[in-house]
Amino acid sequence: MNYITAHFNPDTDAIACVLGMAALAGPGWTPVISGRPDDEALWVLDHLNIPVPPSTTDFSDAEKIILLDTHFLPQLPDDFPADKVIRIIDHHPGNDFSAFPNAREIYNKCGGAAASIFVRMMPSEKILDKKILRLLGLAIQSNSNNLRSWSTNDFDRGSYAAIGKIAPIHNDEIAGMFGARARILKEGAYKTLAADFKLFDTDDGKLGISQIEQWGLFGWLETVDIESALRSLAADKGLDLCAVNCADISVCQSIVFTVNDRTAELMRRATGLPFAGGTQQFGEMVLRKNLTGKL
Repeated sequence: MNYITAHFNPDTDAIACVLGMAALAGPGWTPVISGRPDDEALWVLDHLNIPVPPSTTDFSDAEKIILLDTHFLPQLPDDFPADKVIRIIDHHPGNDFSAFPNAREIYNKCGGAAASIFVRMMPSEKILDKKILRLLGLAIQSNSNNLRSWSTNDFDRGSYAAIGKIAPIHNDEIAGMFGARARILKEGAYKTLAADFKLFDTDDGKLGISQIEQWGLFGWLETVDIESALRSLAADKGLDLCAVNCADISVCQSIVFTVNDRTAELMRRATGLPFAGGTQQFGEMVLRKNLTGKL
């Protein structure tokens, strides 16, 4: 079997990449995911009437794999056959592809991997399905937080504008997508942290980082004990290094909380900022990948 897949518990960007690449690759490639899509991704798929890809953690029969939106082994299922990966398309910094000895690596510095998939459709004019194009467009909006995040650049903006000329996306659809994302906040701080949690290997050990990207997030933070929830999550995951990036889309700013002094020191080295008391506010909206790129 030849598989196209992405990181565990895929978000809108990851699923859009998997399905977009499947449209490009054609017969002979099977799009699959691992874990459960988040609420936003499920809303987008339902809104566009696109079936959720089948889920598996068993790649033992894989002959070839195209891996999208990650190149970090801790974000993949146990026993994932990294030697079967022949191609990686990702937008996350790190750029250590040594775990994938047979892969051709493509890294694009942009806000969302979906833009990288879209531009591969253009030269060959493989505009197959407007639903897939709209899925890619919504994914760009999702991962760039309405084209506002720090890492968003002209590559993202140009891709989104080009999609809009072929398969327009309306403001009420974007609002609906972000509304679905906000549902998790009603579940409390712990479940919100756990909903978007990724692992990274560092020289200091395994690091877990949660990411919360919401409109009006700073107001919500005043109603919960995010630091206590972070300590509980780190304990449950068996991690000594753990942090959460809280990005408020409405004010284009972020606050990062760390679980202990070791994590704060790691973040100091990565960002050059003080992290006094284990917390750091940014005057712009940073994303998790901006924090991990220098680890």
